[in-house]
Amino acid sequence: MTNISRYLVNHLLTFSLKDGEVINVEEAQARLSFLAQSKKLWSQQMFLDVGVKAVQLRDIQNQDELEKYPFASIFRCDAVHTEKHFPSLLQLVCQSADQKKPDILFFNCEDVKAQQICDDIARAVSAPSTGRSKKPDALRLPQSGGGMIDPYEIPSHPIPHAPNAPPANPPPYPGPRANGINGGQDISFLRAEREVGILNHCFDDIENFMGKLQQNADAATVLNQKKKKKKKSKKQSAEEDLLTAKARPPAEEEFVDVFQKFKYCFSLLARLKSTISNPSSEELVHHVLKPLDMVSALTIHASTC
Repeated sequence: MTNISRYLVNHLLTFSLKDGEVINVEEAQARLSFLAQSKKLWSQQMFLDVGVKAVQLRDIQNQDELEKYPFASIFRCDAVHTEKHFPSLLQLVCQSADQKKPDILFFNCEDVKAQQICDDIARAVSAPSTGRSKKPDALRLPQSGGGMIDPYEIPSHPIPHAPNAPPANPPPYPGPRANGINGGQDISFLRAEREVGILNHCFDDIENFMGKLQQNADAATVLNQKKKKKKKSKKQSAEEDLLTAKARPPAEEEFVDVFQKFKYCFSLLARLKSTISNPSSEELVHHVLKPLDMVSALTIHASTC
């Protein structure tokens, strides 16, 4: 390891442009910011090794290689300082010879700043054959490490690994959850595992929104019944004031947010098509379509009123 700089980083997310979830770097950054703001990011601590010919990502405990990016595949390396959730964010854009479109990787860098790691990678890529000396503040290999995958401020219980156990009492929506992942403990498995967790959290958020809509409908029904019983319009009671407030539909921003979650669910299900089962990705799509139809119908009705 005399010619290797080692940095301890937290891998946040990898976007693949070939899947069509994002179309450029700027959109990937916006999606990362959205997930961070929604508190639905899991970070995996790992080593980022800058070697003589490639950048390697390694398991912090057993040193297994998770991913390898030859210098020829690294198109961009940036230290991003505009992301408020991650003030030291490293961004890599990599595309191997067999890829039609690149991957965009994001790392949170705390021990060594992203700019220093980026400069190190840039020097190595620009002169890979000249040989490199180890940076004095690059992290040395620790003898032990803990906390392989840490949740990034998860608001509710995280799903630590896949396959995750099905809930004891399945919620009314979306019914089955993304459970099984077929694969070994490699980087693809870890990515899919993290995406299953995000998918389930999106399901929870949509379920909560549907519950809010049901409460609105119930309150509106009770309010209408009370109004029909009155012969003349009188001063509205405190109970009716409360029912009126409960019957008020969610704000426009909440509808926009839930539609974005629907869209994100479909993107995740497409990416997880070959890796989840019981239920399958196709089965989960049908469970997402029903509440989507209900929300869509409600918004169309509201716009014509």
